[in-house]
Amino acid sequence: MPSALVVDDDLSQRRLFQRVLERDGWGVVAAESGAAALEAFSQGSYELLLSDINLGDMNGIDLARTILQKQPQLRVVLVSGLPQNLERAKSAGFTACLLKPFVLEELWRLVRA
Repeated sequence: MPSALVVDDDLSQRRLFQRVLERDGWGVVAAESGAAALEAFSQGSYELLLSDINLGDMNGIDLARTILQKQPQLRVVLVSGLPQNLERAKSAGFTACLLKPFVLEELWRLVRA
């Protein structure tokens, strides 16, 4: 079973991503902050990082960069409700970006790529 690390400081969004991925056969660990995500990453192995860009303690772009230094093959999907955040992510080299609100097909296209 593939595993995903889902990071969002919004509980409802975190639960939504978790449920959707679990229904598709993913094992999911959910974290509410960048620090919690780094702790979870240090204790497990993941194929996917699905993270909001605006986190309370750090941003998802920096989180992804930090994790990719240790696991360069990790698939990363960054999510935000603000188009300018997605432009920042794309400028930083992240191409799998999702604008909230989204339809599930958009999420699947990025997760299953």
